[in-house]
Amino acid sequence: MKFLDKFFGLDKVPRDENLRERFINLETLKHKAVKLDVLNELNSDIPATGFIFKDGSKYYLYTCWHIVSKSGLYQLKYEYNSKERYGLRVTCSAQNCSESGQPTFTCGKYEFEVPLYNEDGNPLWMQDIAAQDDINFLGAHLNAPYLHDCISIDITNIIDLEKINPFVFLERSDIYPATVFNFSLGQDSYIVGFPYGYSANVEVPIPVTLKRAIASKEAEGLPMDFLLDGDCAAGMSGSPVFMQAEDKLRLVGIYTGSRYTLVGNVEPFLQTHTSLGTACLLSSHFYTKKTMGHVIYQDQIIKDANDWKRIYGNFTSPELIKEREDVFGEKET
Repeated sequence: MKFLDKFFGLDKVPRDENLRERFINLETLKHKAVKLDVLNELNSDIPATGFIFKDGSKYYLYTCWHIVSKSGLYQLKYEYNSKERYGLRVTCSAQNCSESGQPTFTCGKYEFEVPLYNEDGNPLWMQDIAAQDDINFLGAHLNAPYLHDCISIDITNIIDLEKINPFVFLERSDIYPATVFNFSLGQDSYIVGFPYGYSANVEVPIPVTLKRAIASKEAEGLPMDFLLDGDCAAGMSGSPVFMQAEDKLRLVGIYTGSRYTLVGNVEPFLQTHTSLGTACLLSSHFYTKKTMGHVIYQDQIIKDANDWKRIYGNFTSPELIKEREDVFGEKET
């Protein structure tokens, strides 16, 4: 290596001491998304993406609410029977230790299944404590989350830690250090997922990483969403979205779909080719769990969407702080 450095004149180029760390950070991105197949009564091919978050001794699978509910969060479809979708098949990289006993980047495949409903017919997933509606999907009662098109499922007792690759897990130190939209317009983001269920490797689930710039830090009608300068393919809903912060790429949100800027009586070609991507900010979900975290079905608080819009409209107003204290119980910290 030193001979080649000298031959190409690289011995005179200052070395970046953090180069290896940055390379490892980028290389591990390919393990941070898990491939999902939605199990359904019609045996339809429904691909999606998710990620796994390690919170202490607990492990949670994250994906989009519209994936499990069979309804767009802001285009609610009351006629659909959501229980046609009864589970998720999760595929991620497997544990494969080297002779040193350390996990390697090139691993095999590990699969497991996650049910969506318990014996009583209630959802096993958790979602926003703020529920904006009480929807009856032909007998399946689901409350639409107000803030995040996102759910989490406790998979602690489902996964085998001796088989799953530990590089798969995202942890607290991987979360973008902000509870508001403090990133910049034009800043790059990285969406890691499986378009149409495609994996770049047959033996190991390898997602693709798409680079999108921040187009807007707000999106009409989507309280915690931001816009990307281009959408991603079907099957990438639920993909983790990363941005550079301080020393590494960190999880900032979840990819939720498309926003069409050209609507009305137009050609589908023009509509899809003018669409933007939408992603939901999740850092506040992790940092402010009491008001923006996930709870089980029975603990959701149901209010009209306009009420939630007012309650979450200003986080410094003394009146709204008092109202949030009344709604959520204990004092905010």
